[in-house]
Amino acid sequence: HNQSASSCPIGRIPEPEIYAAFLRMYRKLRCNADIILKPVMEQMNILNAILQQNNAKMLAINLAIAETTEESHKISTLVANGLLDADACAVRMNAISAKLTQLRGERRWLSENEALDETMDAIRKMTDVIKNGPEQMNIFDEDLFDSLVEKVIAESQTRIRFRLCGGLELAEQLEVAAR
Repeated sequence: HNQSASSCPIGRIPEPEIYAAFLRMYRKLRCNADIILKPVMEQMNILNAILQQNNAKMLAINLAIAETTEESHKISTLVANGLLDADACAVRMNAISAKLTQLRGERRWLSENEALDETMDAIRKMTDVIKNGPEQMNIFDEDLFDSLVEKVIAESQTRIRFRLCGGLELAEQLEVAAR
């Protein structure tokens, strides 16, 4: 299982303590799914609507880039045939170049937001696993752990954080017996 230490060494946390913390976290998440996961899903749906708008914007930007590139080609053809003077051409080509730079920047920004799709899918799957998981779980289930937990982060000897699939992080105090 993935464990990562913070910048200062914390020492090894025994697996049974991590397993017990996972069971507590799972029970809290399962019992409070509507309070914790429902708002996350609602926010995901809002993000999804924004992404859908962005998909339409991406198509519009690609079309505008194609049209602007075509305009540039037409101006070059007019100059080559002696139908447009070089000064007028330079002014038009500078405007076209600036427009293309702006459009390509917008397209790059929209492309970078596609990672949200992957996050949304991961959170949906994680929510389904929890909602369809066992109502009562008293022994550690490795398959369930692997399907929910991306990483375990040791914050201290007595506190760990579970990074769940989709990036949701939940901290859990360890019930540490005297060592």
